[in-house]
Amino acid sequence: MKRFAALLLLLLASASIMSAQEFRATLTGRVADPTGATIPHASVLVTNMETGVNSMTASNGAGEYTVPFLAPGKYRVTVTAQGFQRYVHENLTLESGSKVGEDVTMQVGATTEEVRVTTDVPLIQTETASAGQTLSAQEIENLPDNGRSPLALAKTMYGVVVKQKNSVVQARPFDNSASSDFSLGGGNSQSNEYLLNGVPNMQDSSRLPGFSPLQDSVQEVKVDVFNADASTGDTSGGTVNLVTKSGANQFHGSLSEFNQFSAINAPNRWFAGTTKQPAYRQNQYGGHIAGPIWIPHVVNGKDKLFFLYAYEGFKGSQPNPTLTTVPTAAERNGDFSALLGLGTNKSATRCTGYSTTYNSYQIFDPASGTADPNCSGQALRTAFPNNIIPASRLSQIAQKYLSLYPQPNVTGTADGQNNFYSSNNTVYSYSSNSGRFDWSIGANNKLFVDVHRSEYQPIQNNYFNNIATGSKSYTVYQGGLVDFVHTFSSSVVMDSRISLTRSYKNSAIASGGVQPSSYGFPGYMDSSSTAGAALPRIQFSESGTAYTTLSAASPSRTAFDTLQFFTAVTWVHGRHTLKMGPDLRQNRNYATPTAPGTNNYFTGNFAFDNTFTKAGTALAGPVFGGSMASFLLGVPSSGAYTISPYLTFNNHYFAGFVQDDWKLTRRLTLNLGIRLESETSINESHNRAVSYFDPNAVNSAASAAATKYAASPVPELAASSFNAKGGLVFASDARRHEYATAPLYITPRVGLAFNPPIFNDRMVIRTGFGIFVNPFNDYYTPQSYGYISNTSLVASLNSNFTPAASLSNPFPTANPILQPTGNALGVNTYLGQAITIRPMAVKVPYSERWYLDLQFQVSKNTMFQVGYLGNHQVHLSYSNCLSCVPVLPLLSRSPARDAAVQNNLSGAVTNPFKGAPGMTGTLATASTIPKYVLLQAYPQFGNGTAQSGVTQQLAPGASSNYNALMARFQKRVSDGLTLNVNYTYSRNLQAQPINPGGALTYQTNPSDFPQHLSISGVYRLPFGRGRQFVANAPYGVNVLIGGWTMNTIFQHLSGSPIQWNNAPLFADGTAYNNVTFDARRVEGAFDTTKFNRDANSQPSSIYNYRTFPLFYGRQDGTNNLDVSVLKDFNVFKERIHMQYRFEAYNVLNHTNFGAPTVAPTSTSFGLITSTSTPPRVLQQALRLNF
Repeated sequence: MKRFAALLLLLLASASIMSAQEFRATLTGRVADPTGATIPHASVLVTNMETGVNSMTASNGAGEYTVPFLAPGKYRVTVTAQGFQRYVHENLTLESGSKVGEDVTMQVGATTEEVRVTTDVPLIQTETASAGQTLSAQEIENLPDNGRSPLALAKTMYGVVVKQKNSVVQARPFDNSASSDFSLGGGNSQSNEYLLNGVPNMQDSSRLPGFSPLQDSVQEVKVDVFNADASTGDTSGGTVNLVTKSGANQFHGSLSEFNQFSAINAPNRWFAGTTKQPAYRQNQYGGHIAGPIWIPHVVNGKDKLFFLYAYEGFKGSQPNPTLTTVPTAAERNGDFSALLGLGTNKSATRCTGYSTTYNSYQIFDPASGTADPNCSGQALRTAFPNNIIPASRLSQIAQKYLSLYPQPNVTGTADGQNNFYSSNNTVYSYSSNSGRFDWSIGANNKLFVDVHRSEYQPIQNNYFNNIATGSKSYTVYQGGLVDFVHTFSSSVVMDSRISLTRSYKNSAIASGGVQPSSYGFPGYMDSSSTAGAALPRIQFSESGTAYTTLSAASPSRTAFDTLQFFTAVTWVHGRHTLKMGPDLRQNRNYATPTAPGTNNYFTGNFAFDNTFTKAGTALAGPVFGGSMASFLLGVPSSGAYTISPYLTFNNHYFAGFVQDDWKLTRRLTLNLGIRLESETSINESHNRAVSYFDPNAVNSAASAAATKYAASPVPELAASSFNAKGGLVFASDARRHEYATAPLYITPRVGLAFNPPIFNDRMVIRTGFGIFVNPFNDYYTPQSYGYISNTSLVASLNSNFTPAASLSNPFPTANPILQPTGNALGVNTYLGQAITIRPMAVKVPYSERWYLDLQFQVSKNTMFQVGYLGNHQVHLSYSNCLSCVPVLPLLSRSPARDAAVQNNLSGAVTNPFKGAPGMTGTLATASTIPKYVLLQAYPQFGNGTAQSGVTQQLAPGASSNYNALMARFQKRVSDGLTLNVNYTYSRNLQAQPINPGGALTYQTNPSDFPQHLSISGVYRLPFGRGRQFVANAPYGVNVLIGGWTMNTIFQHLSGSPIQWNNAPLFADGTAYNNVTFDARRVEGAFDTTKFNRDANSQPSSIYNYRTFPLFYGRQDGTNNLDVSVLKDFNVFKERIHMQYRFEAYNVLNHTNFGAPTVAPTSTSFGLITSTSTPPRVLQQALRLNF
């Protein structure tokens, strides 16, 4: 709570830096007399019926009026003019971001007389071409929502295309990816702008949402798939805005507890196995209170001063039953003799004419390796007598680690595998606090403050319940806003906002704070601070179930800040409503970069296998136990130690907009807007980054390699064509960024809304076009090569004859822990390693989006809508293997494995980089390398294998086309029923590469889901007091039959496109054939006899040129029905009532199957072995409302 209060103070103190986008509503209209003549200077008073807050204006000389920046809610409009009766319209619902037309026809008479209207606003939108949908507070509170994330309900809305994997899964307040995995308006999934009360609410530039408010505190969820308003931007997708409730003149609130217990859920009928799964439990609880700020004799906030506070908590325990391996009591003492009785004597060939016979479980002494007198280049070792390692040889470090292993608790296999069962739980702990303050400072000034913070702390994989296993992460989302609305006159109103959004994530491991030297490691591995200390990670590799890894990956920390300033000034001039202002943002990303090609191991990582405990370097190791024996001897086979700084990346975004909503006639409105956007290139605060890749830079290895290559060239590449030039150039004050962004993005918007007179205000035709850019923000941060060092353990200096490193001194003087070189090596940095680069200048991705729809008001509470939306995305970026381009013409065009081509390109040739100055890794030491490596562009980079070298991210050549037919039926709440039916038929095709470095081809992509039907409804049953039937029921009868509400969400979605990681070979010898899929036939989703399944015939992903598409066929689609039943009991009159909720997710227990196996050589090829959605889940809740 102290942090929560401190955040509020910080926000109020930072008003000069930040802001947001519009979330309020606009009321606009025309005042006329019975003849249609306009009435200027009529007084218009708009009153929020819950708070009593007034907004005043007057019609201008053209009889037009506009009242902008109204908080969502129910309103009363009062219009007065001399010589006319007073006009009063109550119960107008204004939704977030809506533009509602309220044309007023005044009747002649005295102002003491009154014309009163009580109907709600029309469902059709006649003032704007923007398209989307808004969910009301009633729907948000009542609809079955597994996990109670308000954002997850967006998947049911108009024009939303949800990805199948997260279409019906549980979305808790901290499941940000699951709740936001959908695309809007043809944009990419999770490329949308997520807003909270109109300000950015994203955890970082990856565009995952951040803070999730308590569901009961949310007033509306609004989704826009096309926005004709130029004040919105910063995305090529759509926008989703969560708007929280405000206080009112009456106190109101809720307390709730939601419980799930898996023991009452439906069992998994498919692929469940025979092991009984432990039960999981979760409790989700919270509450909110809102009302006027009232302190007796001090403050009476009625009609002007309001507050809201909300809290949410989540406690969950998800079983993670694990069967793993721990050393036996004998093995801990170096005694592996019990294994010998399980083994068989086998004879293994060392080289032609020479073989060795030994027990398949025999462990050999790593220190005994000597040269094989009969087989050149090989070593032979001596067995430990009786498979027992002498006590004097046991590593003291290993002995201390062994104390962290528990004893076996299940029988396991004869050789000791799978002898430990852990029922450890993944524990989820979450809490959030949010507060809101609204102040009506007279008729011309209104202030709104929001502040929020959430904390999420999962603990997982703690198999042993000690410091050896388990990890914990700590994620915080916090921020807030200050919003001020000032009315200068009846025609000029300004809204200014400042906002701060901050997220940070820390991960820790159970051994945090333990210095490695306390376990016997050398002091040079200790951290400079206790906070950064932890035990090195110990990994095992076996042919069976390996021993459990000790200690986890290194801890990490990241943080991301977005500061924003947004102002919109609205000026009503004649028939024009002009809005203009700036949208300014600063993004700051704090992160520890990851060492290329590996993970970060700030405290060290050591792996153990049977490399040094097998009979000889060319012979197979023991069936099991070799890795533990190596560990006991303190002899790792590989390892790494990382040093990486904490970097700060910066990016600024500037935008300005002008919007004109031009009322040409009462029935025709034009929305005209332009948005100018610009962003700075990303830089690191201290220039600790790569600036660009210079393909012509002369590095230290180029000349020596060219000379050596000329002595033994390959036929495909003349010596004169060999080129090893190219290197990295680092950031400096002259050029601080890695890639340059365009100086200006111009994004026009145009929309038209026409209300044909023949339909008597019941139909509107709307159309629009806009360009929407997707700025880079702070996502693709510059590479930090040179500022990260990753020292690899050198396990042997003599080709694994004997070990060269030990746990007691893993990085000796000959191979010390390397310190980062920074930019000292210049263009020679990372020679011999794979690198990723970006273009020196990039093109911003953008969408060209067009929209046409028709809305028809069937009755006062029902509306039908049908629309078409098209979207063309341009300059989409992709990763391109630059090194692979020259090799493409040499790849086999055969649909099957081509032995001649493969043998040629993989054949060993002289390595010209061996010993060249500045080279590192395999290229620096290997005598020969595959020919493919030399034929690649920039052969001096890479790890000596094919398709490893220079990869360019942000290549701007990709594009996509999206076309969608959308239909919607809406029934606004009446007779107790609210209903929304949304249907989308769409296709989404994208140009993407099939071969690394190859051309792009249009094809299906992972966001293509042609069919999406969503039905959601809330129905208050018509029985009991005050309802249609048995309206005067006695108390006892009413308790039984009254207060019932039924709610449902049904989702149908096409199945995900099936991705084929490798191209198949068909039985007729072709690379492509038509295959019929039956996505629900688990025993075979397609005819596998059409495929050639011979492993030796399969095309290579490296040496064959692929023509088969990346995606082919679809898995089983989603059909899911969720239902909730609510029963309300009055506790105190009508002011307080208790609600019991029973909810069933996937109530019909319908199985949605996963994708079939599509690896032709797999024994499960064509089989479906998984489900994509869980079986029926039940939830119960109690909720107190007042």
